[in-house]
Amino acid sequence: MKNRKDIRYLVLFIVGIVLLGIGGLAIRGTSSKLGAGVLIVLGAGLFGMSVGEMIRLWLIDKAPKYKQKIAIEKNDERNIIINNKAKVKAFDLMLTVHSTLILIVALLKTDLLLTLLLAGAYLLILAVYVACLVKYQKEM
Repeated sequence: MKNRKDIRYLVLFIVGIVLLGIGGLAIRGTSSKLGAGVLIVLGAGLFGMSVGEMIRLWLIDKAPKYKQKIAIEKNDERNIIINNKAKVKAFDLMLTVHSTLILIVALLKTDLLLTLLLAGAYLLILAVYVACLVKYQKEM
């Protein structure tokens, strides 16, 4: 199992480098920079994520005590409660920022598709929130 994860992150590392290279070459040759920018962002994200995960796996292989410490920290009730409280605060802030952004985009009379996409994403977030709220109320 360990080797499969190593190979997966190595493949993602190579894909990230290839996407970065293609995006870098495409940004020079095309008049439309959007596609090249997307390739660069995806490549950089895959590259960074895979390097981080490979380093993490390497550290865990070198120090089994570190793996046990991570497992304890991850499953500690106090840390779970702290993480959930932070998520609640971030969710509350996100609702305010997102609704303000929708209002600003609508008032600036930008493309209707952009406004509808933002509003749709906002409504999807609220629908997931309500669905989870109903589910958890039935469970408890």
